[in-house]
Amino acid sequence: MEAPKRADNELALSKDSLWEHLEKIKKAKQEWEATADSLDELICLVDRQGRVLRTNRTLETWGLGQVWNIKGRLIHDVLHPDCKASTCVLANFLCKAWGELIEGAPSYHEFEDHLLQRHIQVQVRPISLYLANIETQSESFAVVVVHDNTERKRLETQLWQTNAALENARRHAEQKAREAEMANKAKSAFLAAMSHDIRIPMQGVSGILELLLDTDLSNEQQEYLRVAQHSAQSLMKLLADILDFSKIEAGQLEIDYREFDLQHTVATVATMLASRAHHKGVELFWEIEPGLPIHLMGDPVRLQEVLGNLIGNAIKFTEKGEIVLHITQTDARPAMPEVIELHFSVRDTGIGIPVDKQAHIFEAFAQADPTIARQFGGTGLGLAIAHHLVELMHGHLWVESKPGEGSIFHFTARFGVQSTQALRATQQIEHELSLQEVTALIIEDNETNRKILHKLLHAWGIHVSEAHNGHHGVQMILKSHEQHRPYDVILLDSMMPEVSGLDVLREVKHTNLPERIIVMLPGDSEHHKEWKRCQALGVISCLNKPINPSLLFDAIVAILGKETSSLSPNIPIPSEEPSDTPEQAAIGALHILLAEDHEINQMIVEKWVSKRGWKVTSARNGYEVLHAIQQRSFDCILMDIQMPKMDGITATRFIREFEEQTRRHVPIIALTAHAMEGDRDRFLQAGMDGYLAKPLNSQDLYAAVEACVARLTPEEFNGDAASPAPFELPILNMEELLSSFDYDAAFIEELMTTYLKQSSPELLHALREAVTNRDAESLHTAAHRLKGASGVIGAIRVYMSASVLEQMATESRFLDAADVLHELEKQAMQLEQYIEEHLQDYFPQ
Repeated sequence: MEAPKRADNELALSKDSLWEHLEKIKKAKQEWEATADSLDELICLVDRQGRVLRTNRTLETWGLGQVWNIKGRLIHDVLHPDCKASTCVLANFLCKAWGELIEGAPSYHEFEDHLLQRHIQVQVRPISLYLANIETQSESFAVVVVHDNTERKRLETQLWQTNAALENARRHAEQKAREAEMANKAKSAFLAAMSHDIRIPMQGVSGILELLLDTDLSNEQQEYLRVAQHSAQSLMKLLADILDFSKIEAGQLEIDYREFDLQHTVATVATMLASRAHHKGVELFWEIEPGLPIHLMGDPVRLQEVLGNLIGNAIKFTEKGEIVLHITQTDARPAMPEVIELHFSVRDTGIGIPVDKQAHIFEAFAQADPTIARQFGGTGLGLAIAHHLVELMHGHLWVESKPGEGSIFHFTARFGVQSTQALRATQQIEHELSLQEVTALIIEDNETNRKILHKLLHAWGIHVSEAHNGHHGVQMILKSHEQHRPYDVILLDSMMPEVSGLDVLREVKHTNLPERIIVMLPGDSEHHKEWKRCQALGVISCLNKPINPSLLFDAIVAILGKETSSLSPNIPIPSEEPSDTPEQAAIGALHILLAEDHEINQMIVEKWVSKRGWKVTSARNGYEVLHAIQQRSFDCILMDIQMPKMDGITATRFIREFEEQTRRHVPIIALTAHAMEGDRDRFLQAGMDGYLAKPLNSQDLYAAVEACVARLTPEEFNGDAASPAPFELPILNMEELLSSFDYDAAFIEELMTTYLKQSSPELLHALREAVTNRDAESLHTAAHRLKGASGVIGAIRVYMSASVLEQMATESRFLDAADVLHELEKQAMQLEQYIEEHLQDYFPQ
């Protein structure tokens, strides 16, 4: 009884377990069906004959049939009801896929433009099929997953269209960028051409004015010429402003970063503008706060441009009174310890600027008042340029002004600080000179200048007294003389009302003190007579206003008789009979080669060179330059850049190539109307030693020539006494030829014969044909081949002319080429004659 009962219990448990498993299977099936029905894809179970066993509800959503009656239909008929099985791509694919599925490899395929039954309407839709094989113990079937790719394709099409639109936008932007770049290049080319074409005639105008001012003229004539000269300078300033402003607009204006001396930089600007201020009766002063580092890193040229604009404007708008430049360090502490921020202020006593106009004066072409612009001139570009330059120097520019009282223009700028060695050296010199016990008297009616000089002398340890006019100064000098405590140094202003500087000198002449006096002369070039009178009264030192602290320090050192090897006093003390050093005497006898095709400019420079006591030979193009250096030697070449036949850069390149053989260097200075950014570097890279932008002036020309000649070694420097040999180009560089071919006589003779009898005649004939027919390509080819053949045998003159022809061919300059070809043919005849006469000297039988 127990056994059947136990069996019944086990059966009941099995039945419960079976029902439990069936419930789980049913639940899993329901969950699977629910999951499958929720998918967007159509999922079909298909037997090996391609008949549908069952599908998910997506079948009904797509309008392909009802789930309950789909069983037994062919899958391709369900998906493509209008397709015949024999021609249906889908059916053929599925048949092939069944075979692959038997091997267990899933299959994926996409069908474009396939027909799907969507309810009643047949729609062309892209679909993709995924097939996987399922094996059970009893049967084998496949799962077919059908995905409607319509939305994906739509998104792909939209993405493609978006990408295409972006690509079109990119190409359009690139095209616009190219057009903008071309426009900028065209603008730059136009500005460069305008600059060049204006500078050429301006050279004639300013040069002739300078020559005229150096002749005997009445005061009225001199005044007229000075007005004309000032107008020419104003025009050049306007041109420079326009070029700078164009660079600002193009974002091409950059700041350099190099070592410079702040004191020298400021003194240069002040000296240039002092004459303008003096002619208006305006005093110009400048002051760097004592103890401020002056050895800086930055852009001195751009700093001078800002200062020049601000001080120039102050002079323009100030009819009386004074202009003061003050420089000190700000309280700002930049993150880097080697950087300082300086504060510059330019104060004037001019007309002032209304408050409502102050915000607009830094805009391009803006003027505070059109009536003021008509009265004083100007374009309104200067302050806009200065404002931009200050920003590039990491600073800020602003103004304080009251109409009728004057203006103060402020700006800050940041600079690197150089090594403290130079500053320490200066401080050491000042310490060694021991000025602590020195006494000085300042006789100056201008209170501002007295304060500046007092502060400066006090910083050097000098005990300073002041006299506010000439009468007071005489009293103090005589009193110190009577007390046997004379001043060690006396600074005397030459231009004072009532009692002038000359009057003071006459009053104290008997005291023997004039030799301790430093006379401060007006800041222009017309003080020679004044100086002569002072010299006659015993004065040995003078300085121009505004006073340069460096020159003042040197002058004091010279008066006190203190010496130091580190200082070279630079005091303008004219002498009736200047004694030149041997080097200066030699420089005075230079022979200059001038390359200039513009007739008026050539005449001007010739006059300047002759007035300096130098000899001059002129050439009108680069080809004439090369011809001239073969006739004789020159100490310096002044080379115009843009010349016919051969430009200055090409001529320079040839000269430098020849110098590699002669081991001699001739200084070449570019004279050019090309003054755009990068031009200077381009000329120096071409082998030139210096650069002068037109319009030139004589002093800059003299300084450039003397600086280049001074750099020459004694072997390179010619002078005139030695009558140096000309820069002779040999007809044939035989030594180089022999060494190149190991003195192989037979081979060299064969090479010469081939050149003379075959290469040279054929190529000369080809050159004549090319020039006659104006065939640039043939001319270039023949010239290049002749240059190569001539270079191999060392025929330097023929090589040079062939090189010139090759260059002319690239520019289609056939008229010039005809002249060069004529010279080349003569050189070829000279070469043939030379070889016939001298070849046996090297290879005796």
